[in-house]
Amino acid sequence: MPDLGPAMLFGRAIPVPPADTVMPALPQLVFTLTMVATLLGTGIAAAIYSWRSREVFPLLCVTAGLGVTLIEPLLCHLGLLWYPEEGQLTLIEMMGRRIPIFSGFGYAWWYGAMIFLLAQRIQSATTVREGWMIYVFLLVLDLVMEETCLHLGLFYYYGDQGLRVIQFPIWWLFMNGAQTLLSAYALVHLRKYLTGPRIFLVIPLMPALCALGNAFHGFPSWLAINTPDKPWLLLPFTLLTCILALATTDWISRRLAEQRAPVWATLSSDARNP
Repeated sequence: MPDLGPAMLFGRAIPVPPADTVMPALPQLVFTLTMVATLLGTGIAAAIYSWRSREVFPLLCVTAGLGVTLIEPLLCHLGLLWYPEEGQLTLIEMMGRRIPIFSGFGYAWWYGAMIFLLAQRIQSATTVREGWMIYVFLLVLDLVMEETCLHLGLFYYYGDQGLRVIQFPIWWLFMNGAQTLLSAYALVHLRKYLTGPRIFLVIPLMPALCALGNAFHGFPSWLAINTPDKPWLLLPFTLLTCILALATTDWISRRLAEQRAPVWATLSSDARNP
């Protein structure tokens, strides 16, 4: 990826995306099909739960996950993430950014079906260790996916992002894991309010939870990476994001240790009645 250097806006330097990059056709197709297959797998698991429990909530979660794609253009601007536009199979175009189809399928299974299945696991966890093991699982899964995409040239993190694991900025890794865990944990405890017609509120709720998690953990890093004329901000502010992510994980893990029974244990029948 060429280093284009910062541009100037109102007399201040701002990072410039690598607009001359091209989306590789074959990797894009393969990764899109992989995301479709993953969505089908996790979606089938959610559908089975929906059929057994006779409620539509799991399937609504998948729809809600797809809706999270709508905040991706904002995250691209704030987090300096770029999807090559030339040759891209585009799903949406908003805020001057084009988001590919594979991103939509990826969000549908990660923030939809997987968040629901993760919430199922969280609501039955009863130890601090289980909370941290879930977080580590999310870190490993996210790292494998992100590094694969970065090596294939499916997207880029441009500008000075601070410390990286190979190509993946470390603050993104910690933030992604924590905000996913936080979204699942919040879903567990908000579920009891989503009864009757209110169950459809999960569709706008999931993008809101994702946006909240990204903003809470990511805002120090957003400030630093978008202020390249103050490089001394980069290390402490990106580390602050990592610390916030670890603090969130620790807090949730300790709350799990205080659980005495599955939170959703009595919801199977109640959730179907307003």
